[in-house]
Amino acid sequence: MSTKQDEPQYLEEKIVAMLDELRDELCRDMAPSLQLRMSVEDVVQDVSVRSLQGLANFEYRSDAALLGWLRTIARNIVRSAIRRHCAVPNERLAEALLESGALRPSQLTARAEAVGALKQHLAQLDSRHQRVLQMKYVENLSFAEIGRATSRSDGAVRRLHHKALRRLGSLFGSASRFFS
Repeated sequence: MSTKQDEPQYLEEKIVAMLDELRDELCRDMAPSLQLRMSVEDVVQDVSVRSLQGLANFEYRSDAALLGWLRTIARNIVRSAIRRHCAVPNERLAEALLESGALRPSQLTARAEAVGALKQHLAQLDSRHQRVLQMKYVENLSFAEIGRATSRSDGAVRRLHHKALRRLGSLFGSASRFFS
């Protein structure tokens, strides 16, 4: 026996009704710098499309479960957009790191050599380290904003940032003192 909740039209109406609540949550929770790069309306539209496409695979249990599913779709959309956006060439990241003062080269003979070496070493970092450095030095996001965008705590982002800089320093070797 089929109930009203099992009917696709009922669930579609529920989803449409919940999109306003989701929009309000995204406006409140997304960092302003992130909202400049991706529109909340675009995220909500993508959630709408993806949820309706995946409706056949969703088993309705409660309104809270349905809203949770919509939030998960939104979170995945935002994370994917951040990953795509952060996948810029390491040259921009190398330049931004040098200009930021976070790296203190003691004896650079030529800026081009430093950028080339830094690009090479950045390529050896894992994607999490690259992404945190990218967001910090190219996107100029705070640790808190990076944490919200990557679903990590502020402290976890700071540790990841510190480990990334230490890893870069170790790649340059002890003779370089590049990251002293």
